[in-house]
Amino acid sequence: MFFKRKPKGPPLKASELKKLISTHIAPRLRELGWKGSGMHYKKINGNSPIIQVIGFQVNKYGGEFCVEVGIHPNYLPERWEGQYELKKLTHASLLIRSRLSPKMGSDYWWKIGADEKSTLKILDNVWETFKKNGIPYFGFYEEFPQPFTDVKIIDGKLKTPIEFATQLTHVTDITLCWLVAHSFDYIKDYENSYRFSHHGINCIHGRQGIALKSGFEELMKKKSA
Repeated sequence: MFFKRKPKGPPLKASELKKLISTHIAPRLRELGWKGSGMHYKKINGNSPIIQVIGFQVNKYGGEFCVEVGIHPNYLPERWEGQYELKKLTHASLLIRSRLSPKMGSDYWWKIGADEKSTLKILDNVWETFKKNGIPYFGFYEEFPQPFTDVKIIDGKLKTPIEFATQLTHVTDITLCWLVAHSFDYIKDYENSYRFSHHGINCIHGRQGIALKSGFEELMKKKSA
């Protein structure tokens, strides 16, 4: 059962929800190796370059909240000032993220209860959903450098595995090339880093993606270095 029924009476305030997340969800996350507080949490497994991120976000009109899960490869350079300052990294700045939901990929919001008891029941549901869908979501990235290196260029077009493509709703072809090129660069596969950098430059038209051009060119230099 998923708790989306309209609460009886006005819902708790965002500050009250934050306190309940801190006392009811945060300790469970910390048992699994997560760090953070309030509405934002991060985790790194061993020497993996993948930073896992969870963020809780209250609707600006109040009454409901969503949970964002996503990842950030820590080898990516800053695209613009402050975009990837790791200490301040939150779900809002991630290129790869999804909305946690009973059916991943949907725009899902949980109603905030009118009191602590009803809201704790909702948070229990959030936790069960996280165990069912959130943990497998992050597990998808535990075989790094996959899924980045599973992306291919075929007949001049990017071919992305479906399971990965569904997590790239905020990513253009240019940005995907940027992600993949840097992933190959990280594992010192400069040949493929060059290929995706070259393809990324070819995808740039007008102002779209122009800020990434110099970064692509720097990666391409490594092939002949």
